[in-house]
Amino acid sequence: MVNLENFYYNQTVVEVATTLCYTTAIAAQAAAISSRTATTITVAVCRRYATRGRAIASIRSEIHLNIQSSTTISLPSLKILLIDIFGYVQIPMVNALLCGCPNIEALDLKFLTNSLDNVFLPPTLKRLKIEIESDEVGPLLEINAPDLEYINIYQYRFSDVLNMKNLHNVVEASLYFVPLSYDFVDPLLKLLNNLSRTKHLVLRVSTTKWLLGEPRDLLFQDFCYLLHLDIILPWFDSNSLLSLLHKCPILQVLKIQNYKEQSPILGWAPQPSAPNCLVSYLTFIQFKKFQGFSDEITFIEHVLQKGLVLKTVIIADISLDQGKKYDILKRLSNVPRASEMCRLTFD
Repeated sequence: MVNLENFYYNQTVVEVATTLCYTTAIAAQAAAISSRTATTITVAVCRRYATRGRAIASIRSEIHLNIQSSTTISLPSLKILLIDIFGYVQIPMVNALLCGCPNIEALDLKFLTNSLDNVFLPPTLKRLKIEIESDEVGPLLEINAPDLEYINIYQYRFSDVLNMKNLHNVVEASLYFVPLSYDFVDPLLKLLNNLSRTKHLVLRVSTTKWLLGEPRDLLFQDFCYLLHLDIILPWFDSNSLLSLLHKCPILQVLKIQNYKEQSPILGWAPQPSAPNCLVSYLTFIQFKKFQGFSDEITFIEHVLQKGLVLKTVIIADISLDQGKKYDILKRLSNVPRASEMCRLTFD
């Protein structure tokens, strides 16, 4: 039993009732479908409402559906939808389900497919988390959501984006792509161009390997609004990282995680000048999984000497024996700092 006594508005009760009615209708429809070719989908429907105590009340229900290509779904009142599809699914079935939810604002979608069809995402989205896995070439995504503010994409066997536009309001983006080939980087550059106004960017290890794994021109627009960058590196290379920082002129927070122990010889050219963000905006740097390689030490020395507004540099998860660790800490502690406010911390 849901207690509606403290809800603000009468229309809230109507919306809740509508949602529950649609839930019942789908469950009844699903029960009537029986086919070996149907796809089982778990749909979690969640609605949140403000109460007089300023708390958030949530109503969540979970439905197990057997979806066929002929199944018709209509959920025009839904705002938040979580979909986890078990087993392989054909993209037209996913599109049919999304088409029946024309006013979705937050979507969490996870599925496996070998279908090459395009995934058409609702234009009303404000938050999107999508996870797609494929054995072969993955499907293409079409996103045209002008109000989208948060996007989190994981795609295994990523090949390209079909159409991603009107992403100028995205303020936070997390990208985790495992591409078909690390050589052809144009699809990633195209996506980064569309996300050039984001303020918080997370680049997972496979995405970073794709972008910085080989020396190349970073042919995408500067992230002129980016304030916070989380980057997981497949290996550490200071020249490639500094090249990326040149594309982030007002960056304030940089969080680095080194994924592997030893970097290959990549041949990225040294940068002739310090990035603008390091000189004028960058106040916080965290470096996790620090291995003590010479390139890592040189990078920390560089940011300490060039970071005019740096306040905090944290070196964490240092994987070294105590003797070598002490020598490195002593060396870095003695580096002259451009910022008198800068505090160097070892975790």
